[in-house]
Amino acid sequence: MRCSASWTVRRSICEIAAVLLTGCAAVLSLHVFGLHVYLFLPALLVWSLYFVRLVRQDPLVLEEWGVRLDNLRPALARCLPFFLLGVLGMLCWRVISGWKPLPLSFFIVLAFYPLYGLVQQFFMQAILVRNLRRLSVPPGIIVPVVSVLFGLLHAPDWPLAGLCMVAGAVWTLLFLRTPNIVPLGFSHGWLGALAYYWLLVRDPLGSLFGGS
Repeated sequence: MRCSASWTVRRSICEIAAVLLTGCAAVLSLHVFGLHVYLFLPALLVWSLYFVRLVRQDPLVLEEWGVRLDNLRPALARCLPFFLLGVLGMLCWRVISGWKPLPLSFFIVLAFYPLYGLVQQFFMQAILVRNLRRLSVPPGIIVPVVSVLFGLLHAPDWPLAGLCMVAGAVWTLLFLRTPNIVPLGFSHGWLGALAYYWLLVRDPLGSLFGGS
């Protein structure tokens, strides 16, 4: 696996540990203590400063993270069937269970949720999966471990956690095959928006910003 000049085993272990701590803090703050999402922004700021520092030291790290254009076409081609299957499955479920028209808030979520999806895919794929591969962990272990962790990130909302676990396994497989987080982030955002309104029948805006 191609690595940047600044890579070390110690850095991989530290990044994995930091992501796990960040995930635990997110679960506690958002789902256990009921704090608003914007109270978690300082952690994202610290991560952003760290990422900027790494990119300045070695621009090759962007390619490792999957922020790249050279493999975008095959990454899109591999992600598209999963995306279309997910949309079709949710559409069928909604028709069978009783049609519910999408409210105006859905289109607001559809516009901004891919950015949120990119952030989550960055941590899940570019940090966790990439570093586990660097440490020679086989894909047969990486896929279930990362998908379970991604599901637990949404605990104790178990219906949402279950959906994320399944989708997380697919996204991890896609990243291992073609390391590019852009199509993963957009499919995450758009499938997630549909899942909230058509499967879970709830408004994610209220969940994120302290509503019901």
